[in-house]
Amino acid sequence: MAIVDTPIHGSIAKKVAIRGSISKCIMVGKTVHDANKTGKDPISELVECLNGVLLFKGLVKRYIHEDREGFLYGKATYEGVEKWKRHQLKTWIKNENIIAWRDDEVIATSPDLICIVDEDGRAITNAELEEGTKAAVIGVNAPEVWTTPKGIELFGPKHFGFNFNYKPIRK
Repeated sequence: MAIVDTPIHGSIAKKVAIRGSISKCIMVGKTVHDANKTGKDPISELVECLNGVLLFKGLVKRYIHEDREGFLYGKATYEGVEKWKRHQLKTWIKNENIIAWRDDEVIATSPDLICIVDEDGRAITNAELEEGTKAAVIGVNAPEVWTTPKGIELFGPKHFGFNFNYKPIRK
């Protein structure tokens, strides 16, 4: 939920940072911790906490990736489990999960968040992702600033060379 890249002055950070991001991170961590501690389903609790959508549960069947031009590029394919059995999800990655397709239909795109977590609700980064891992895929609406025309221009599917428009997780 946060990227640290280049130090900036606090007055600039106040203008460009998305308010509540750190508080939200703390709330997410507490939600996952409490769910695991009390025996609740951490994935359901996480989806609720994020006001997200559970897009898929499955096993990583194939994961190909490479470091190129300072980015991690990759594609992951998941085979469904539980209610997603006999379904497949694919993600396209440029450091982050940029596009998700379920059974070849686009179901999520950047700038919305496509989050991959393990059975305990803990994030799995694309650098950590491995074939055979059981994971849940959660979609979360992007902060409003990213869903403006300028935000979509900067971080929507067309920015990454895809020929389709941003598809919000929720309208």
